Amino acid sequence: MPVFPRSILILLLFAVAGLAVVPFVSDRFHVQLITQIMLLATFAMSLDLLVGFTGLVSFGHAAFYGLGGYSLAILTRDAGLVSIWATLPMTLIACGLASAAIGWLSIRTSGVYFIMITLAFAQMIYYFFNDARGFGGSDGLYIITKPQFTVGDVTLFSLQNRTTLYYTAFTALVATAVFLWVLPGIIALSMGQDHPAYKQLVAVFPESVVALLGAGLLFVLPTDLRKHEFTLSWSEAVKIDWWIVFLYGGGIALGTLTFKTGLAEAMGGGLTSLLGVESRFALLALSTALATVLSETTSNTASANMVVPVVIAFARSAGIDPVLPAVGATMGASLGFMLPVSTPCNAIVYGSGRIPLTRMLRHGIVLDVVGVVVIIAVVSTLGPWVLGR
Repeated sequence: MPVFPRSILILLLFAVAGLAVVPFVSDRFHVQLITQIMLLATFAMSLDLLVGFTGLVSFGHAAFYGLGGYSLAILTRDAGLVSIWATLPMTLIACGLASAAIGWLSIRTSGVYFIMITLAFAQMIYYFFNDARGFGGSDGLYIITKPQFTVGDVTLFSLQNRTTLYYTAFTALVATAVFLWVLPGIIALSMGQDHPAYKQLVAVFPESVVALLGAGLLFVLPTDLRKHEFTLSWSEAVKIDWWIVFLYGGGIALGTLTFKTGLAEAMGGGLTSLLGVESRFALLALSTALATVLSETTSNTASANMVVPVVIAFARSAGIDPVLPAVGATMGASLGFMLPVSTPCNAIVYGSGRIPLTRMLRHGIVLDVVGVVVIIAVVSTLGPWVLGR
């Protein structure tokens, strides 16, 4: 599962919380409007998954959205079905059969021809329901009795209630977003990171897209619709300390580039060879100190990713057990108190303007030195006993 920065997760939580309270702070019109927005947002994510994962740019996706709506309306109006356990499977079957027939013909083309044939099928379905009698023409069909969730003779809830309909759409939106969020991880666990499906998904549908969609909702989630006030306005967005965000992002980029270009491995190998490290304790001390220094200019994760593989490789080549030095490097990467770029906490504190850089450096180096000494002492003392090394 992708790991998002804490700031993005906080924004997503605020967005979800804002959507959850809309029925309590908005009138009937705006509740219905936002319900439609969430349904269309779910539909948009399904199209993004289709285009991104399969690489098929379809102009006919809306046809199945409309076909599902007409199927539900016909089932409730003509067949008198209101139970979701009957209408949902029948609607899915109708859309599935239509998509199988259209897909069987469409996939025989490629490129711009595929795009145009999907558009042609969508137009044919549109004009059929628009011109045929009994389907309401351009006004469409109204679902007089909305589906109900029933178990036996007990009705759990009905979509006839606008608040229930709103939260059903809200649940579908959040569930779809979470599914798209964890989908790369699921594919990686089941098929492996070297599988073409995983590589294709990561390349065309990065996890950050889902986070950006959630953050974008802050601009449309209302706090008081009567005053036209939303969770986040542009005037408030420009006041965000963006240079701190860029500073921290630059540290992550620096760490990634250092690792990918091989600079970290060259520096680690050269340093260990220069210092002539031959014992496990010396390698533990060196790896912990090196990880701490790197964590000052890169993220904790990047520091560990750079130092730990180098430590393991060097330890094996020198005939030293790599477990304790790797543990020390991992714990040392969690330090880093001197610079704003070291950790998000440092960036937040420095961004407040109350802690000058000189003061952060002066006190941070003391914490780093004490932390390194404590890690070396604890790992060398308790490591053999806890880990059996």
